[in-house]
This record gives sequence, C-alpha cells and structure tokens, in this order.
Amino acid sequence: MKEKNLRGLWTTVFLTVLFGGFAIVMWFIGGIASSPQYVVDRGGLYPNDFGQNVAIKIEIIEEIGNIKNDDKAAMYLVISGNKVLGLIADKDDADIKSALASQEKGLLISNPVLVAGEKDSSSSAKDNISKIRQSLATEAQSSLEGSFIVDVKKHKSSSQMLMYGAYGFGALAVFSVGLFAFNVSRRKKAYRELYAQFPELEGNLDLLVSSGQYADSKRGLYVYKDYLIALAQRNTFVPAKDILYLVAIKQTIQQGIASHVNYTVEAYDKNFKKHVLSTLGGSKKTYDDEINAFTYFVDQHYPNILVGADHAPEYQALKNAAGFK
Repeated sequence: MKEKNLRGLWTTVFLTVLFGGFAIVMWFIGGIASSPQYVVDRGGLYPNDFGQNVAIKIEIIEEIGNIKNDDKAAMYLVISGNKVLGLIADKDDADIKSALASQEKGLLISNPVLVAGEKDSSSSAKDNISKIRQSLATEAQSSLEGSFIVDVKKHKSSSQMLMYGAYGFGALAVFSVGLFAFNVSRRKKAYRELYAQFPELEGNLDLLVSSGQYADSKRGLYVYKDYLIALAQRNTFVPAKDILYLVAIKQTIQQGIASHVNYTVEAYDKNFKKHVLSTLGGSKKTYDDEINAFTYFVDQHYPNILVGADHAPEYQALKNAAGFK
C-alpha cells in the first residue's frame, strides 16, 4: 500500500481546472476579444460589424449633450469616413479624451482614433437618432447612421465586468492550488509523524492491514498497536489509551434524487482535545455498516473508551468535573 497524498483531493483539482478555465475565457473575452483591434481583425470595422460589436475610426468628434440620469456620460457626434454616427461614452473615457485632444491639435483626421462599442438599436436609441437628425443640416442628414447608436460605455462596462470575473475566478483558482498544496503537505507531514512513531511502516504500509488489529482500507480507518489511525481526508493517529470518548458523526447531503454521505469519527482525549478521524466518502448502502464495524471494534476492545452518542452525557459530566465547559 502506497502513500495516498492525493486521495480525496480530485475535487479540488477539478475545481482548480474549472476556475482557471473560466478565468482564461473571461480574461480573453473581456481583455482581448473586446478590444477595438480584435473587432477590426474579425471584420468588424464600420460599416461592417462583428456580432453586436462594431469598431469605428473617429475622424471628427463633438460632444452634443448629456445622457439622462447619467452625468458621467455624454452623447457624441462622430464622423467616420463619409458617415455620421451617434456615440455614447463616459466623459473620462481614455479613447474619447485622446480623440478630443488630437482634434484640438488638428491631427485627428490624419490619425483617427479607433474605438469599439455595442450597436444599440433600442427605442431610446432611435429617439436619440431622431433628435440628432433634427440638429443636423439638411445636407448632412442623409449621412447619419440611422439604425443604431454606438454605445462605447456599455461595451467597456461589459468588458470590465468580465475582467473582474476573470480576476475573481483566477483568485479562486490560486486559492484552490494553495488548498491543494496545503492538504498534500499536511498529509506528507502526517506520514512522517506516523513513520517516526512506527518506523516499520515506512515503505511498508501494508503492515497496517497484515499486522494491524483492525483495517478498513476502503474508508481509511485502522487500529495498529493500540493506535487509532485515519489515512483519509486528513491523516491522524492517536493512542487508544488516551481516548475518553469516541463518536461517529454522520452527514447526508441530498442532491436531487442522489445523496452523498460523509462521516467523521471524533475522538476526545483525556485533556478533552478533539481529534478528527475523517473518513473517505461512500454510498449509504455500505457506509453505515463499515463505520459501525469500526466503532463496534473500538467498543469491544477498549472498555475505557465511551463509544457512541449515547455516552455524550457521561463525557460531558467528566468534562464539567474537570472544569471545562
């Protein structure tokens, strides 16, 4: 039998891969796929589009009004090629500020600023288009893009939310990696401590089965040389002579028509310290019997140990008498 440092950790591995995958996808969509150049590379340069996104080259720009209920955004009139478009953006948008600054220097027409936005053809957008058309000279009205407004603000907000999501999932992935490393390290440390107590087990864990007093490799519970040993979710060993009270705690998690069962065996020593002998999960069909077999063995072979929840009042009385609450 080999050390099983990864036992029960595959869920953590799966979550790490899942969170990492979400982070990469959201980072790509929010950071790369939403950039103006990416939209252009995918054929989305106006008058074409890339899905709901469109990129435009701003050659002339003019702020024409504020956005209702949003004093941080404004409506802009921009010229790209021979078309006039309405555009919504934050007033402090870096691309808009760059376009305005370049226009003041007389450089914008020769060096247009590229921006990307979502096509907004909602009823409110159509109302704004009508207002823009009325403000234009008659000869310019035919050049107005009348089917949508370019919403740069919404496009960047969506991208920003995706980036926040990417950072969040990335943090979860890093946390999962840390949790995985911590659990593996903790298990290796427990094995070292086990070998320090029982040198003969190093490289020969099969002795827990062949020479032990009790062995349940399926659940990771053993009794060896009067030590209760758990090699499962958490590796622990405690001498039976030090234990006052032992109880199996059952947890059943219902998931639709399926259910998952988990047990932890809690052992309380003479100093009233709790030692958790975690077990490996299993089905309800066999799990109860296997845990009961372990607690029955302890009850039969160690009469000094109070085994089972029925003895909880006795244990509590001992604890109270010792001055512990």
